[in-house]
Amino acid sequence: MPDAATNTPLVDGLAPLACLGAANILESLKTDDLQNVMDKLSLTTLVMARAVSKEFYELAQARAAPVMRLRANPFNFTMAEILEGTVLVAYRNTCDPASIRAERRPALRLEVPLAADGGLHLANALVTGALPLLKQLHLAGNGITDACLSALGVAAAKGGLASLRLLTLEDNRIGDGGLAAFCNPSSLSPVPRTLATPERRISRAPVILLPMLEELRLSLNPVRDDGALALERAIGRGHFPKLMKLALDPEIGDAVVDALKKALPLDAEIEQMPGGLEVRDVELVRSQAGVSRYRAAVALCKYGGDVVDAIMSLTTSGPFMTLAELGIQS
Repeated sequence: MPDAATNTPLVDGLAPLACLGAANILESLKTDDLQNVMDKLSLTTLVMARAVSKEFYELAQARAAPVMRLRANPFNFTMAEILEGTVLVAYRNTCDPASIRAERRPALRLEVPLAADGGLHLANALVTGALPLLKQLHLAGNGITDACLSALGVAAAKGGLASLRLLTLEDNRIGDGGLAAFCNPSSLSPVPRTLATPERRISRAPVILLPMLEELRLSLNPVRDDGALALERAIGRGHFPKLMKLALDPEIGDAVVDALKKALPLDAEIEQMPGGLEVRDVELVRSQAGVSRYRAAVALCKYGGDVVDAIMSLTTSGPFMTLAELGIQS
């Protein structure tokens, strides 16, 4: 704990915080550590107050820089809540609220779209440790591109997603190349041998990319057999040792699906979205019932393509958990 003598100039320097409605912070600085006090500030206050002293600015930059790289304005949360966050929901996420598993801590919800770069800044933020405890990343319907997914693979290879258990990437623009790059990022590739490279024994130990990942959802993307085979090879190499549930489109061939089943554990599940449906019918059911495209498609198949019956079955079978019940601030 800093003593009063050494802390007084800093308290004087932070006087502008009183204008931000944070006078209690000034009082707590007399008895508490600066970093602990900083973590109790909302990100809005922290950003506005960075310039009040050199010491405060340097520490604020060190603590907040990774989060600032999100460029997504989670400013209603404190630094502690962000650094301890376990669930991140994108602004335009299109999955069911019920698919967002409840966690002990409130979910963080991005308040602006992922922008034209398709979320590359999000991947870069994760590399630098913006969300070290992240367990769920919900990015459905956010225009995620091959380049962004490749960057997420690099972030995973560098340990930025070590705690991730659920990754939803449905309804994006991910193709075979993006999935292949995600499964085998450049940082995992062996260094090319030259005449000057000394001979080394080849390690047979598997390289783990996402050690805790249990569920990966890729439906409604232009991923076909080549991308799925790249995923199958990655599973066989041990990149995703705990993967138990995989969601894919029906366009993936039966032979490739069988190969994936053999690579996964015996009790793993592969979920394929039903095919042969009119896109406009799926969209109508999805919007009217407030569910994902996958659930809308399943309901349409169950009722022979009847839109009215599908909507009724989804809206009268019981309410989903609300965002508030899941701890998500809308």
